[in-house]
Amino acid sequence: MQIKKQLTKYALRRPRLMDLFKTIVLNLRRNRFYKPYALKAAQNYALKYPHGNNGISIETILNCNARCIMCAHAYKQLMGVMSMDLFKKIIKDCRSLSIKDVGLSVYGEPLMDPFLFERIHFLRKYNMNYGFFTNGSLLDKSKARILFELGGLKNINFSICGYKTKVYEAVMVGLKRDVTYKNVIDFLSLKEIFRRHDLYVSISTVKLHLNKKDMRDFVKFWQKQKGVDAIITADLWDRVGSQSIENIGILGKMHKKNIWRSPCKQLWGSVYIYYDGRVAPCCDDGDERKLIIGDVNSQNLLEIFNGEPIENLRKLHLGNKRHLHPVCSACSHESNWFQE
Repeated sequence: MQIKKQLTKYALRRPRLMDLFKTIVLNLRRNRFYKPYALKAAQNYALKYPHGNNGISIETILNCNARCIMCAHAYKQLMGVMSMDLFKKIIKDCRSLSIKDVGLSVYGEPLMDPFLFERIHFLRKYNMNYGFFTNGSLLDKSKARILFELGGLKNINFSICGYKTKVYEAVMVGLKRDVTYKNVIDFLSLKEIFRRHDLYVSISTVKLHLNKKDMRDFVKFWQKQKGVDAIITADLWDRVGSQSIENIGILGKMHKKNIWRSPCKQLWGSVYIYYDGRVAPCCDDGDERKLIIGDVNSQNLLEIFNGEPIENLRKLHLGNKRHLHPVCSACSHESNWFQE
C-alpha cells in the first residue's frame, strides 16, 4: 500500500505519466470487451453505493474576475452570491448527515465572495473542513494567512493557464501573471510555516493552442516548488457541446465524439449546489444549468440524495440509455471504471 501511494504521488507531479495513463485507458475502451465490463462495474458500484457518497460542493459565488478564453465567463454574464441564511441551512444539513468536508466553489471565483471568511468561520464551528478551486489572483498573503489561521483547509486547486506572461495573460484575460504567481508562491511558503503538510495543493492548467509551447516550462517550474502535490494538465472540452473550441484548442483524448459512453460515475459522487440553491449531480453544464436534481431552498440534502430525479438518472445510465438524455448525451466525459 505504501509503495502504491509513493508511485501515485510521483505520477501526480508528472503530467506526461498521467497522459500515458489516459492513452492506455483510451485503448482499453476501444476493446470490444470494455462495454459489458463497464456496465457490470457500474452496476456493482451502484449496489455498493446505492445513494452515492453524499459529498457536496457549494457555489457561494458565481462571479469571476477573469475571462479565460476556454470558460463560459468569457462570453456570458454569470453572476450571483449565495445568501448567508441558505449557506447556514446547507451546513446544518451536512452536520445532520455527518458530512465533514465540503467544497466551496463550483463555477465562480471564491475569493470574490464578500462573505467567504464568515462562511468558513461558521462551518469551522461544526469542525468541518473545506477546499476550493481558485485562480489565485486575489489570494494575497494576508488573505492566505487568515485561511491558515481559521484552519480546516484540506485541499486547494490553483487554476493557472500559462507560464510566460504573454501566454498567461492572453489565456486568463483580466489577470496579471506576476501577481498570481507571487500569491501562489507566498501561499506555499505559508504552508511550510504553518506546517500544513496534510494540505493538498494542486496546480492545474488546460491544454490550449496558446500554451502548447509553454507547457514544458510551466510543468518544470511547478515541479520545483515545495508543497505542490499535483500538477494537472487537463484536456480541453466543449462544455457539453455548448462551446465552439476549434480556435482555442482541440478535444482531449478522453473527450472524443461519437463513441460509446459508459454510465457516469459522477452520479454516485458529490452534488453541486449553485448559489441560488438549485442542485446538480455534476458541474459539466455549470453555465447552462439544465441538469437539476433538487433545490435546497425547499428540500433537505437527504431528500435530494435519495430523490426521484437522481434515482431516475442513475437508472437511465445503468440501463445503457445515457445517449437518450438531452444533457448527458452531449457530454463527452468518460468515467474510469478500471478502478473504484
